[in-house]
Amino acid sequence: FGLSIEILSLQFWEAHARLGGHGRPWRLIVGGGKIIVPFGADPLVHQSYGGLAGFDQRILPPIWAVEGVAAHFLFERGRFAVTNDAYVVHGYALPRADAVLNLQADFSSSDDVRLGYGDRVGVAFLGASAWYSAYLNTLGFGRLLFMQAADLTIARPRSVPVLGHFSLGAGLLRADVSGGGPGLDYYQFGSYLWLRYHPTDWLFFQYRQGLRTYENRRGLILDETRLSPEDMSTHNFEAVARC
Repeated sequence: FGLSIEILSLQFWEAHARLGGHGRPWRLIVGGGKIIVPFGADPLVHQSYGGLAGFDQRILPPIWAVEGVAAHFLFERGRFAVTNDAYVVHGYALPRADAVLNLQADFSSSDDVRLGYGDRVGVAFLGASAWYSAYLNTLGFGRLLFMQAADLTIARPRSVPVLGHFSLGAGLLRADVSGGGPGLDYYQFGSYLWLRYHPTDWLFFQYRQGLRTYENRRGLILDETRLSPEDMSTHNFEAVARC
């Protein structure tokens, strides 16, 4: 049994119980509280969709932590691992029937809570890991949110000459809002790609880019008939030294 708390602002906290481990190939953790929603490759920093990170993120909350319960399952055999996270959390709601959903702010009120149901599946082998996330939430007014994401991360293959100095990450997110009548369906989209060069273990240089689009009604990633200043791509460079 345990308790995890972000103590400065209580941004998130979780009481949990763990089964398995201690020489077994599997582990199950069941917890509840104000939890980090396990969506995307790295739930604590799943802010990269759209190409921006941290509090610059424009699609998902910078820290997506809400009241809920979750079960985290992990199976490991040698260098191969499979994980699954199932959860139910305080979900989104539309303020008006014709409103465009804001994934950063439009959470349901405490006196009319709508639940969000999600699952995340991941596999990892050696330095590569892949994730698929899905999330379902009724929004009121006959509308339904179905959000999904796919992520891939390749860590430094240190045993391979030249390539051992590089790591790569990429992901796609699409959030579909359906219902409410013919022609009212729309979706939000975000992507990212980052490439890091590690000359040493304590220093890396990173290039990251991404695309974000809102209220699309056509196409898979972009509706050119509904372009606005909010629809854009981003490109940025970073140099990071770790002590």
